[in-house]
Amino acid sequence: MWSNVAPVFQQRYMATKCDTFVDKMVDELTKKRVDILRVHDSGDYYSTAYIDKWIEIAKALPNVRFYSYTKSIPLFLHRTMPENFDIIFSEGGTRDDLIDYDKHRHCRIFDDVEALEGAGYVNAMKSDVMATKWFNASNKVGLVMY
Repeated sequence: MWSNVAPVFQQRYMATKCDTFVDKMVDELTKKRVDILRVHDSGDYYSTAYIDKWIEIAKALPNVRFYSYTKSIPLFLHRTMPENFDIIFSEGGTRDDLIDYDKHRHCRIFDDVEALEGAGYVNAMKSDVMATKWFNASNKVGLVMY
């Protein structure tokens, strides 16, 4: 299975390293009239330079809302994100100890909906945008692993 998708992942990764990445993303998102975008459906942020590119994209498109789950918590702790970019720390990484559960928007995976709701987390299973600050005032986001 992975042998079929590995070249595509590599191609996408290499595209993020190009000097034209920001301009191409801005053009594509404008052309498609995107109003909200989840950055990454798999993978994660790999450097501050890569995060800077996404910040530049977000600043160029102030009417687009960007959000992203990440386990790359150390890369975001001392960074100010644009108002139209919401970062959600995902539990399960090597640096969960850096998550301030009272302050940081974070996501926890539960075994079932009852446990999620019992812990006081907002259920983002039906609509992923419920994980974001625009649709969920709580910093507690819950998902269920099926």
